[in-house]
Amino acid sequence: MADGSVVTAVTTLASVVVGALLTNLLNAGRSTDEKLWELRRIAYGSILAELKAVEWVLESADECISEDEYRYFDAELSRRHNETMSNHMQVVRKSYLDNYLTMSDRFIAVFEDFLRSLDDRDPNLMPPEEHEKFADAVRAARPKLLQQARSEMPLRRGLLNRVRGLLSRK
Repeated sequence: MADGSVVTAVTTLASVVVGALLTNLLNAGRSTDEKLWELRRIAYGSILAELKAVEWVLESADECISEDEYRYFDAELSRRHNETMSNHMQVVRKSYLDNYLTMSDRFIAVFEDFLRSLDDRDPNLMPPEEHEKFADAVRAARPKLLQQARSEMPLRRGLLNRVRGLLSRK
């Protein structure tokens, strides 16, 4: 009987130790993922909010342009719109640079495609054409960036999926 109780005690102890180690490992991995997502959420949110603000200015500009394109581009309102959009874009670029390290490679790739489309300027474009090119770039990029950010959102995963995720990291 003594051998049976020793085996039971050792088995119980081993089960407790393995259970504790597994729980600790799972919680550590989840905690790291959650912290990374929180940093990304803040960065992505800042970039997306600023791009949405740019789109609102673009919508206002489009209304004015539809009424009288030539008058709009010669007016003070056009300069104010450009200044406002420039300020928002400075925040976008700063947020990108400040948070580069925490962003996913895919988000960075989509964002850098957007930047390339903005930096590919033709000096011969007239203000209406330049405005349209900028508007098209913003309106194409923001939904892509939003989709990418959403695709990275952590979902509640089952225990088996978390274990698989932890094992695949090694």
